[in-house]
Amino acid sequence: MFLTAGDAACSIFDLDVTDENKDRALTWLQKTGLEPATLVNGDPLVAVAISTAKIIKEPWRFQRLPTVSATNSAVENEEHFESISSESYGPSIPPSRTAILQLAKQIMPKQPTSGVTDTMFLSEVEVYEIVQQYMPNDTLKNEDLAEWMSKDGFWGPAKRKQTKRVRKHGRHYNVVKLKYRDFTWTDISNIHQFRAKVKATHSTIYTIGYARKSRTSEPLSAKKKSVGLQIYKLKTKLLCEDVFASIGTSAFDPIASRDYDRPELELDGYSGSTQAMIEEITKSQRKVRLVTIDYRGLTTNIDDLHHFLRVNKNIVELVVDIGHTVNVYSRHEILHSDKVIRMFSGQKAFVRRSQT
Repeated sequence: MFLTAGDAACSIFDLDVTDENKDRALTWLQKTGLEPATLVNGDPLVAVAISTAKIIKEPWRFQRLPTVSATNSAVENEEHFESISSESYGPSIPPSRTAILQLAKQIMPKQPTSGVTDTMFLSEVEVYEIVQQYMPNDTLKNEDLAEWMSKDGFWGPAKRKQTKRVRKHGRHYNVVKLKYRDFTWTDISNIHQFRAKVKATHSTIYTIGYARKSRTSEPLSAKKKSVGLQIYKLKTKLLCEDVFASIGTSAFDPIASRDYDRPELELDGYSGSTQAMIEEITKSQRKVRLVTIDYRGLTTNIDDLHHFLRVNKNIVELVVDIGHTVNVYSRHEILHSDKVIRMFSGQKAFVRRSQT
């Protein structure tokens, strides 16, 4: 089940869900500068009323709801695509392969859902025409998407099928109906909004990054290269003022115990070890926003993470870069939401942090 803005507005005012009540409830909210939304880390079927300005500023926290009804005409659908393709995205961060595949999996999930998806046999070109509508201009090529989807294996092998007396090469896909695809790349990729937030809060929040390289048999030069790439991304993409790093530590190691008696690294943009980071957090006159690439980049020890935040009271936000978007968690969410803190438990696929 998916909530529309009208459904959510009715639930906020405890009204029966009718077309008339949807219009009335949405009008009441709009008059006060509010709109219905769900919490990104909350129940997707529980709506709250939030100011439109706040939703725009914090898209990682609030999920806007589609306003398109099930009775949309084909003409409206065409206008939807035209508005996407003609939109001016401005300067954009090119989507990574991981990000594009994640988007494709949102549009074409593995399992069908009654009333939400349609099963279709699509060629590579037809799949590309669907996905590229949601990309910034000129950032995705048909041949690249076809190769990535084939290697990923999520949708299974391609095959040939006779359709209308023509042999067609492609796959069966469960395609989410258009009315439930009420988003564009700028809705999915919130990095520009996050960068704006960092700049706007610079005077009160100290944004720092943390890069980590696990214990491996690689030579030190390879480990330093990996950390160096993470540092570069944390500074240029996520606007971290300082970046601290640790080489040769496990994601499960207690954060406060890392890097004792280890020599400092000689890397561009490197501000110090884990111990130096803790010292900076402690003495900072501003509140601290801690940014890392992937959840494992910080820790997989959720008990220790809970303790680390309890001890380091200056930390007000944890930010996790997952490639095409960032997940932002408040101090309160980490300390009081089991669902949120379990995101750091390490029960996710391995990610190369230097390549996201």
